[in-house]
Parts: sequence; structure tokens; C-alpha cells
Amino acid sequence: SMIENTGSRAVPIEASHENPRIKHRSIQDALPSQPLTGIASPYQAASLDFYPPIYGVENATSGRLIDMVTACVEKESPVHEERVMRGVAAALYVERVGARIRSQLLQSIAAERRRLVIRRGDFLWSPSMTQPPVRGKDASGKARKIEEVAPEEIAACILGVLDYSFSLNNDALTKAVARELGYSR
Repeated sequence: SMIENTGSRAVPIEASHENPRIKHRSIQDALPSQPLTGIASPYQAASLDFYPPIYGVENATSGRLIDMVTACVEKESPVHEERVMRGVAAALYVERVGARIRSQLLQSIAAERRRLVIRRGDFLWSPSMTQPPVRGKDASGKARKIEEVAPEEIAACILGVLDYSFSLNNDALTKAVARELGYSR
């Protein structure tokens, strides 16, 4: 398939011998079980390998915790705060996020909100982001839990799928959006 550049973003168009610009009537005709090329990109997790390594939240300064939260939000925005907490805990070699770690990380998020983090519900956004990216599975083939996908990202995916397809019923739309975001059902 070709990519036609329509200004702000690329819209995939299925190649056809008669006219390459004719879009498919339905997603089922186009690609039975594959995601639609170009709507979702792979999810990329932030790399929080700081040197020297720090073992345990109690050994991290509040500045370091804030740096880790910010790095996570910058790379993964919009990102669910639970995912940020798990990422920071893992980077500090902590296996699970308990109550103490949770409260310290929430303090870091709150401190950072003044500058580099915007909270919308349970999701943390980079202030520079106006449109959320649509992301599917990560490089290892793992999808996020659906609760960890921001509503705005799901909406952007729906618009991308509708843009691609001539017409869709609700069931086909739901299946296509699920596939884009990395879910088989």
C-alpha cells in the first residue's frame, strides 16, 4: 500500500490497479486480521537506566524520582500513572509498588506537575503534546492493558480508522480499533 501525505499526517491508501486513491468500502475487504498500516505505531517504553544504579526508593533523592517520572512521561505521554510507578519501581530494582513507594511517587508526580507533567484523570501528559499518538503493541509484541490507554488515544484511533474506511458498522469499527491498539478481541 502507498502512503499519501495529506498535510498533517499520513493516511494509508490501499494500492489498486484502477485508481490507487480509491479507499476500501470496508476494513474486512482490505485487511482481514491485520492492523491497518500507518495508524498505530509500536509502543515505546521509556528507558530509565540511570547510572550509577540506585537500589530502592529510599536511596533515591526526590530530584532523582522527579527525573525518572519526567523521563517516563516525556517518552510515553499520555501514560497511566500506574505504568509510570511500575516503570520507576523496576528501574530502582523494586519488584512491586507498595503503599510507601506509591505515596513517594505520587509526591514526585505532584511536585513535577508544576513544570513538566499535566494530569488528566489517571493519565500523565507532556505539556507539549496536543494530539496523542496511537500506539499498538511494543517491540516484544505486548499490548498495554486497555485501562492504561488514554481515552484521547482511543478517540484518535477511532478517527484514524474511520478516515481510512469508507463506512463501518459499530462491530467492525470496534474490532478494527482493538486490532490497531494490539488486542485480538
